[in-house]
Amino acid sequence: MIRRPPRSTPLYSSAASDVYKRQPHCRNEVRELASYFIENPVPEGIRILSLATSIDSSRANYPPHEWFANEGWSIPVIVDNSNSDIARAIGVSSFPFYVVIDSTGNVSLRIAGRIGVERLERLFAFISTKAY
Repeated sequence: MIRRPPRSTPLYSSAASDVYKRQPHCRNEVRELASYFIENPVPEGIRILSLATSIDSSRANYPPHEWFANEGWSIPVIVDNSNSDIARAIGVSSFPFYVVIDSTGNVSLRIAGRIGVERLERLFAFISTKAY
């Protein structure tokens, strides 16, 4: 029997906005997943939020919400503070970085690096079938 979490399970995708402009794999990840989300709805019971962190106002990609919009990123973006407090609190250690937070608010999984569509779909399947 497949059991779904009783409440929405957030998946945080962390993006250092200054890193994305310099790292082709990060730019490609945003573009690939942005296209994916246009054609594929997020599975029921999963909520995705992006975290823009390590922000530098002197960079060409500041402010981050404009950069994400230009890339066609439809996932809501939370902008971290200058100390990257949110990123630290959820254990972000590199970019891109994914954090799965269960329905009770506990971090249940951290994934460092690019995941692409195939691994994202496997992650969705895992989240959808795991009893939190």
